[in-house]
Amino acid sequence: MESVEPAAVGGVYRPSREGQAWLLDEYFVVGELWKRRGRTVGDRDPEVLELARLLGRSTASISYRVGNFKGTDEPGAGLKPISGKPLTEWQKVRDSPAAVTQAARLARARLALLTGYDPSGTSPARACIEVD
Repeated sequence: MESVEPAAVGGVYRPSREGQAWLLDEYFVVGELWKRRGRTVGDRDPEVLELARLLGRSTASISYRVGNFKGTDEPGAGLKPISGKPLTEWQKVRDSPAAVTQAARLARARLALLTGYDPSGTSPARACIEVD
């Protein structure tokens, strides 16, 4: 399992969100992964590694959350279903691939601003949080 601890990476500090409640946007990006790949992702999967960097979470927590989506969309299978507002919002988009993709795209953009993660290194937000 890759640890995504707070660290200066490429001159940029990325805060860890481990131990904090999941944001609705985090649910959308993991839900989109679930819809595209199903439960075939593990904590060493390249997409899971990428999401861990974006979200500031461990790869195990991403993989576990995918299991929660399986339990939600396939009752009796997977892990404990998601609940509350994330469930309500997921139910609005989950049957439309275009809506899931759009929700995840917008969520990724907001999360990148929050965490400072930019795989391309060209984000204007990156300059705002540079570490000397």
